[in-house]
Amino acid sequence: MAIYIPKPEPIEVYRWWKNGDAPRDGVINGINSGSVVGRHPTYGSFTGAMHCPTCGIAIDKHGVIIQRMGDLEYTLCPGDWLRVYRDQKKRIVGYSTLKNKVIEEYYIDLATVPVPPPEKPSK
Repeated sequence: MAIYIPKPEPIEVYRWWKNGDAPRDGVINGINSGSVVGRHPTYGSFTGAMHCPTCGIAIDKHGVIIQRMGDLEYTLCPGDWLRVYRDQKKRIVGYSTLKNKVIEEYYIDLATVPVPPPEKPSK
């Protein structure tokens, strides 16, 4: 019996904490809702004071992905990661969300991987 593991796939992610944190979001001084991650529909409503069952933070502090992949609606908790999907020409085609636990378990931040020093040429 052969055992296979998936090939590592590098992903592009950004940490999202509040309205305007997503790249190319177009938020000016926190006034408008983002074009990538918009404010949660309960923002400014009395129902926005309810707390999220996932993170415990008020719902109106959450975001909703506007330019999403597929038909699923993604709600971002503060501290979640925004995953960017690109086509072969490196154009952004959509976004999804990943929880911090998934990032910590399955991915390695390449900025923290030490780069070995270049080898000295032999004479």
